[in-house]
Amino acid sequence: MKKLLVLGTLLAFCAPVFAQPKCEGDNCPPKRDGKPRQEMKMKKAPKMSEEMQAQLKAAKEQRKARKAQFKANEEKLEKLVKEYKSAKDGSKKQASLRKDIGEVLEQVREEQIAIRAEGLQDFEQRLARMKEGLAKEQEPAAKTAWVEKMTDEIIAEDGDLAEALMSHGRMGPMPRGPMGPQMDGPMLPPPPPGPEGEPAK
Repeated sequence: MKKLLVLGTLLAFCAPVFAQPKCEGDNCPPKRDGKPRQEMKMKKAPKMSEEMQAQLKAAKEQRKARKAQFKANEEKLEKLVKEYKSAKDGSKKQASLRKDIGEVLEQVREEQIAIRAEGLQDFEQRLARMKEGLAKEQEPAAKTAWVEKMTDEIIAEDGDLAEALMSHGRMGPMPRGPMGPQMDGPMLPPPPPGPEGEPAK
């Protein structure tokens, strides 16, 4: 009898936890009929042009070649340093090996500078294209056309500005590839490490 009384008391205290609250409007959880509350509208990304595919392939080949060259330089340096450390201090052999190490490092530095120069050139080209695009967007006819187009999209999206602007980015149309926004040109390598292996500032 005592056990039943304790069980009844526990149930009385726990009942509000298991009770289903009444829901109204947006406070209701989504129904479990297999469909989400609001279906997302996915826009199909345009296919890449043959020119863009060729550029991506060339950039991939270049990265592969640079990676292979880096590995070859690394292996060569490891061998030279091992020989340098095993040579007698102050000997002609050690001086010659030090010179060889310097020559390999000079090649590495030339490659780093070439990569940075390419990156800067790509950046300047992108900046010129961005300035041209901005100049076109600032024309009164372009502004009017944008407002007309966005009015239709806002009406279609029930006034949801964020959803309507999603395909345009914050500043203008976003370039899209098969996997979403694409970057122009190769990525720049990280800066060389500073003293004690810390990144340079």
